[in-house]
Amino acid sequence: MHKRNKNFNNFTAVYFCKSRKKNDLLEIKNREILKIKKNAENGLVLIVWGQRDCDGSQSDGYTELVDAGYYSAQKFIDSLYEGADGAVWYEYAKPSADDDIAVESRDLALEAYENGHNSTIYA
Repeated sequence: MHKRNKNFNNFTAVYFCKSRKKNDLLEIKNREILKIKKNAENGLVLIVWGQRDCDGSQSDGYTELVDAGYYSAQKFIDSLYEGADGAVWYEYAKPSADDDIAVESRDLALEAYENGHNSTIYA
């Protein structure tokens, strides 16, 4: 049985099994810190994120420039999840890559209707 860890503000849906050790959360945090350090430039890191809402609308390629510290990045990521209407995903990128990233949107409900799947959305 999987449980959601309520003591840890998570990034991409962190779940853990009862059999795992408590230090796994520390390992997850350390991996995030390494990702931030790897992509940091001039004390900043770019968070590229996307979301899918309950109506079947999906958007990807939004960017946010934050301080290259774990807690600054985590504060922004927490705000994404607080306002989430559906699935949310993110990744870190170098700030210099910001010009190469374009926002893409899809209406999954309309795509399903056009493909003959009136009641099922495939994402």
